[in-house]
This record gives sequence, C-alpha cells and structure tokens, in this order.
Amino acid sequence: MDGLDQSDFLMGKSDKSPRESVMIYVGNEIFGLKWRNWKILFKDMAEHSPYVVRTLAYPSIYNLLKDPKEEVPELNYLADTWVDVPLYQVLEDFQASIKQDAGTPGP
Repeated sequence: MDGLDQSDFLMGKSDKSPRESVMIYVGNEIFGLKWRNWKILFKDMAEHSPYVVRTLAYPSIYNLLKDPKEEVPELNYLADTWVDVPLYQVLEDFQASIKQDAGTPGP
C-alpha cells in the first residue's frame, strides 16, 4: 500500500521495518507524524469537544522512548532540538510525493 514490502517485518523475519516514518491523519488533514522514536503533533483534539480538531500554535514533540504515554510534550526535547530537521524533512518529502502522484483515475 505504501510502496515498501513490509512482509518480513510483519511475519517476524526481521526486527526492523523498512519504513522509518508514519504520517498521522485525522480525516483528510495531517495531524502529525512519527519518525523513529519521535512524534510531532501539529493538531490535537479540543478538551471540551472531542470532535473538534485544533491546530496547535506550536507543535507538541515527544520522545516515545522517554515518554511512551505522551504525557509531557517537549519533556526531553530541549536537549534534542536537532530532531526538528528530520521531522520536518519527513513532512516535506511526504508532501512532495503527494504532489507527484497523479491520484486515483477517474471513472
């Protein structure tokens, strides 16, 4: 589906997936992305209305190894600001690949 053969990873023949990143969508909007052990969220769900998606003024960034429950955004981020570069590169590469895709053929 995403152009990479994941069968060895899914069948337990490999410990590592060939994919390092995953885009996170809510509906048709990019909600965030995960790259290696890092996750960045550009949006969240409104506290008082769980069906309302809010765009964050500043993205929340989590180190999933140190904060697997995603309880404290940026808890370990200040020591690792380098992660901005690969996270945003994943986003840019993904958006560029979408522009190159001709889309679904018409009926």
